[in-house]
Amino acid sequence: MSVQAIFFLEVKKENREEYLTVGIGLHARRGGKLSKWFFVVENNQRIGIDLELYEEIRKDELVPFTRIKLKNRLEGKGRLFETQHAYKKFVNERIFGFSTMEQFDELIALLINLRSPKLSKDFRPTVIYGILRDSLPKLKEEEVLTLSKTIEQLEGHQERLGSVTTEIRDLDRFAKVYIRWQEEFIGQIAEKWLEIRNTKNRRTRDVQTLSEENKQVMLELNQEEVLKIENNNQLKALEQIIEELHQHDGINLVRRGEELKETLDSIAQDIHNQTQNKQLKQQQLTDYQPQHFAKYRLPMVVT
Repeated sequence: MSVQAIFFLEVKKENREEYLTVGIGLHARRGGKLSKWFFVVENNQRIGIDLELYEEIRKDELVPFTRIKLKNRLEGKGRLFETQHAYKKFVNERIFGFSTMEQFDELIALLINLRSPKLSKDFRPTVIYGILRDSLPKLKEEEVLTLSKTIEQLEGHQERLGSVTTEIRDLDRFAKVYIRWQEEFIGQIAEKWLEIRNTKNRRTRDVQTLSEENKQVMLELNQEEVLKIENNNQLKALEQIIEELHQHDGINLVRRGEELKETLDSIAQDIHNQTQNKQLKQQQLTDYQPQHFAKYRLPMVVT
């Protein structure tokens, strides 16, 4: 009597319509050796849709494919592996992605060990802890040395981190004080700048005002200069006219008349002076006569 079976597992990538099926076929004969073969279904071919793993001999009687029939059916859809090592290598590359086969074997051993307690009544946390601990690979001396150095470095980094944290805290306090000082200093500069700007604007306005006044004064000076030139021209014209009049006979007569008038005025002044002198003498004489000639009582004749 013989028994034949096929087991498979379909794997689908997350968020992608990509499928991969891996499986194993078994054939056991009483008193004989267990035969195994391994296969994969690729190219998005799916069992039960694109491919079947059994054949129907009679109605409601399904028989799994033998190794040879399965190999023929996988033509162009998958492959059959001759050795278990080749099958493991393929499964690791396409599904798990471990860098070495040793890591893949360790995972399989761990899964088997974790599965074993579920098949028994002894399923305590300590058993799981023991399985996980025993599944850890032994560290080599080089790895232990590297780990020790790493731990020392981490401790050094931790100390440095504490020191840096303290420095950052101190710098933060200093920065706050500096920022307050900077804001106050900038405020003083801004206030001084505004004062200087206002002074500059005021002096600019004063300069503009003086400039306008200077322009006005210059305009007036120019006008006065023009007026002076005009007056000088008029004066020269009048002098020329006077010079021409001096050379005229009428002017000579007028000048002669003025000279005669001056002579008459001088004579009149002399007469006036003589008259005043005469009157003064008469008055003196009048005052003198009563004193010296009173005894003669002679009449006084004035000519």
